[in-house]
Amino acid sequence: MAGNMTTYDPVLKDQLAPAVEDQVFNKTILLKRLQRTGKYTDLRGRKFIVPLHTGRNEGVGARAETGTKPTARNQQFADAEYTPKYNWGSISLTQVVITATKGDDAAFVRAISSETRGMAKDLAADINRQAYGDGTGLLETCGTTTASTTVQLASTAQMKHLRVGMYVDVLVKASGATSTGCVNSLISAIDKTNKTITIAASVTTDNTFGVYRTGNYGLETMGLAGMISDSGTIGTINSASADNEYWRAYVNSNGGTNRSLTEILMQTCFDAPAENHGGDVSLMITSFGVRRAYMDLLTSMKRFTGEMVTKLEGGFSALLYNDKPLVTDRDAPNHIIWYIDEDHLEFAEMAKPSWKDDDGSVLKDDGNLGYYGVYYWFSNMVTNHRGRHAALKDITEK
Repeated sequence: MAGNMTTYDPVLKDQLAPAVEDQVFNKTILLKRLQRTGKYTDLRGRKFIVPLHTGRNEGVGARAETGTKPTARNQQFADAEYTPKYNWGSISLTQVVITATKGDDAAFVRAISSETRGMAKDLAADINRQAYGDGTGLLETCGTTTASTTVQLASTAQMKHLRVGMYVDVLVKASGATSTGCVNSLISAIDKTNKTITIAASVTTDNTFGVYRTGNYGLETMGLAGMISDSGTIGTINSASADNEYWRAYVNSNGGTNRSLTEILMQTCFDAPAENHGGDVSLMITSFGVRRAYMDLLTSMKRFTGEMVTKLEGGFSALLYNDKPLVTDRDAPNHIIWYIDEDHLEFAEMAKPSWKDDDGSVLKDDGNLGYYGVYYWFSNMVTNHRGRHAALKDITEK
């Protein structure tokens, strides 16, 4: 039977693969909007190399009629280096399904489509969540827990990413060490009111611990939290160095204390990429609570009209700010607006989304009573100009 499985490979590749890719990249706003053209990315070995123009030729100047010419200088360049991140999704089929659909491609498609589409939806959801993070995989910071399976969390801000039935690691945030945490522990209950989750293992934690999807620590794609920041090392370039000022995004925050959204705050962040680095904000993404705060602001100024609502490609709705779309995403962290210049932020690909078929076969014998297939995407979020993005943080939600 295993030899006959190759008859299903074209079905998986030609009929179902496009549907999976559509589910992954067209159903979430950030993955839909960010390009995958590789227009400024060079894949060398196992790294993405992004050439940067970091400075002008300063060999110019005004002189007297008989003066000396300006000293010759050069344009300034550097390379940012990014490492691909590896995201996987898998499906399984029983022998009964295979036998029941033998020789009938249409029946096979019907039988397997729920599995492939379900996997694609879940893979898209996880990658979309990662796209707002900082690459560490942190889902939520812990609070104080003493030898208990009921884990206290620091806030409810990102508890939307935790689900009953999910397996998690509780680790030291700075190092990924287990210490008094745990690995591969099943969530059996979630209490948002009391900011707790119940897991199988007993742990002792404080705010130096965090909750992660099992096995993901330090392996997730870079996201907006790391990319649109005025600190940290991104693409091997340390933004703290005095000569790397160009590698700092504009961040307007309030020390963790939320404040009312104002038009001046929004405009300051909208202007900063252009004012500081010649950027052009083309997209703003935020949470539902911040969007409500923006709508409340417009209403208070008697400026909210139907013309401020628009439809984007893919059916997404957006409010307009300076004629640019401001959209919501359930995965977007609370209290933040991200300002993105889409010409300078994309997903670089080492491998396009594909079924794993190194041996020529998509479905493989699982060694038991069924078959499995693996879908993967090797990529990372990259920018060639970090300073052309901005973030407005610590906004009171409505």
